[in-house]
Formats: sequence, C-alpha cells, structure tokens
Amino acid sequence: MKKYFGIIACVFCLTLWVGCEDDSDNTSDYTSVLPAFSDITFDTDQLYAGMTVTATAVQSKKGKLLNRTTYDWYVNDTTNQHVGIVYDQNNGDPIFTFKVPAVSITRPTSITIKFTGKYSVSGSSCKAAATEHAAGLTIVSEPSTIEGTVRLTKTVTVYPSEN
Repeated sequence: MKKYFGIIACVFCLTLWVGCEDDSDNTSDYTSVLPAFSDITFDTDQLYAGMTVTATAVQSKKGKLLNRTTYDWYVNDTTNQHVGIVYDQNNGDPIFTFKVPAVSITRPTSITIKFTGKYSVSGSSCKAAATEHAAGLTIVSEPSTIEGTVRLTKTVTVYPSEN
C-alpha cells in the first residue's frame, strides 16, 4: 500500500512540475504590447498655410491587450485634439484633422506635428514592439506595468497659401 502512495505522490509532484513549466512558457500570451508606428502621413502631398488636412499615425504593428487609450495631437504645440477610446475594440490608425497654421506668407517654413498615445495595460506586463519607421519621424515608446506611452514627432514643410 505504501508503494502505491509513493507512486501517486511522484505522479502528483510530476504533474505539478509540468503544469508550472507550461504556465511559465505561456506568460508572453498575457503580455501587453504597445503598437508600433511607421509614419505620420497626410491626405495631401504638400501642406499649404490655411488648408485643412488630415494626419494619420500609421501603425505598422497593432497593439495587444490594451484597454483605455487616449490620443493627443499637437501642431506647433498649440492646436490640439484629445480623443479617448478602448484600443482592443477600436485599434485603427489614429487620425487628426486640423487647419495648417499660417506660419509664413512669403516663403516655405516648417511645422511640427506631435502625437501621444497613452495605453492602459490589460496584460501582466507591457513591452514595446520594434519597428522601422520613416525618415524624419521620431518615436519614443515607454512601456510600463500600468500605462504605456508612445510619442511621435514629425516636422514637415508648409508652403505659402495657394491663393
């Protein structure tokens, strides 16, 4: 009888050990991943002072296990838009429509577009996805156990009004 208890105890311990081993391999399944961005694009090839354009923060890889999310857009640190969504339900590319500021009337000049995405983490941890991005785009990803942040900055040329 003691022999059977010994065998059962060994099988039980082996089952626990194998079960724990499997759990550690699956922890990545519960890791939140911030989206990766490749560029900020516009619905026109050239920006002119005073025109209305739509900017798109283009994701090269979608995020995973992200909940409440806020998007903030800035143009020359003045024009802004604040949007709140639930990322896992609405993970399309963020867009922002704005009027190009009249920074110069006589010659081309530049404006800076900034995008900040703050993502509430649903997983057990968070990491940033690696990606390649367009020239002129600066990306800063800050994963955290509670809220991850992605910041994009792009400077573009604005031409005097066509009128």
